[in-house]
Amino acid sequence: MTDFTPTPGTGQPSFEPRLDPTLSGIAEDPTAAGPASVPIIWPFIKACIVAFAMSIAIGGLLSGVSGGLGDFKIMQYIAGAMAAQMVVPMMAIPAWVLGRLSALVGVPRGYADIGIGGLLGSIMLLPLLHGAHFTTQHAAFILGGLTGGFAFWRAQGYPGTSARAAKVADAAGRVLR
Repeated sequence: MTDFTPTPGTGQPSFEPRLDPTLSGIAEDPTAAGPASVPIIWPFIKACIVAFAMSIAIGGLLSGVSGGLGDFKIMQYIAGAMAAQMVVPMMAIPAWVLGRLSALVGVPRGYADIGIGGLLGSIMLLPLLHGAHFTTQHAAFILGGLTGGFAFWRAQGYPGTSARAAKVADAAGRVLR
C-alpha cells in the first residue's frame, strides 16, 4: 500500500512509495516466499481420518472382543471409508462455526480444538434422542473425536501454546501413535 505522508521536516508530501510496515518482509526481497501456510482443510481432513480410525479401534477395544477391532469385517471398513468421504465435508461447516464461537468466547486453542472434536464425535449420540441406548460405539466415537481434535491442533502446530506446552503435547502425540 502506498503512503504519501509528508517528508519529516519539510511539510511536503513524499511521492516515493513506501510499503505498509506490516508488509516489511516483502520489501527486502519481492521474490522471497512467505512463511509456508498449510490450508486449514488438510489438517481438518487429517483430523477426520484420525478420529474415524480411532473410533473403530477404540470401539473394538471397548467391545471386549479379542482381536482388537471387534466384529468389523473388511467390507464394513470399506463401507465406512466411503461413508466418511461424505461425512467429512458436512462436518466442516459445524467445525468452523464452533471454532469461531470458541474464539469469540475466549477458549484457548488446544482445549477448543479437542473439545470441538469431541462435540463432532458426539453427533453419533443423536440416535439416543429417538430412544436408542448408549453403547460402547457411542463412547468410541466421542473418544475418537477427542483424538481427532488433538490431531487437528497438532497439525496446526499447537497454536496458542508456549514452547514448553508444545513439547508436552508432542510427547502426548508420540504416546498416541
